[in-house]
Amino acid sequence: MVWGNVFEARTFIRNYAIINKFEYYQVKNEDYRLRYKCGDEKCEWMCYVRKNCDGHTMELKNTSNLTHTCRGKAMDKNKLAHAGWVANEVEQLVRSVRSTRPCDVQEAIWTKYGVNVSYSTIWNAWTICMEMIVGSYDKGYIVMPELTVQVLLANPRSISTCSIDLMTNEWTGTCIS
Repeated sequence: MVWGNVFEARTFIRNYAIINKFEYYQVKNEDYRLRYKCGDEKCEWMCYVRKNCDGHTMELKNTSNLTHTCRGKAMDKNKLAHAGWVANEVEQLVRSVRSTRPCDVQEAIWTKYGVNVSYSTIWNAWTICMEMIVGSYDKGYIVMPELTVQVLLANPRSISTCSIDLMTNEWTGTCIS
């Protein structure tokens, strides 16, 4: 099995573990090799992925043992299902249905993967998705002075001011009329 880069390989292995309901830990995780072992010490599952000679693609090596001798520790909870993973998995759902709430995201993850993720993780994932779709408020306030300049250029007789606290460089107010 070959992946285009190290990030695709890591994502595939994480999804594989979550779908097959087991957890792993990283023995080695560098930009040129990945080594994972099953979370159960008695299990012989081991995955070894190494970078090919072209310097980009990653390949699963023959020394990997991909048969599980355990049932896995994660039946309905999985520590591999963190907020970043959940956000990537449900981004399309949140984009298509703007009224999606965190409990809807939690139900979607349970339905698709059979993984029970905590509400705080779901909330963080939902927040990440909303920032990817709508943008960050902090970044919006950074461009407020430029917005007032653009308003004045487009409407020469209008009044447009933006006040900023000079000590903290934080936005304090805007007046447009």
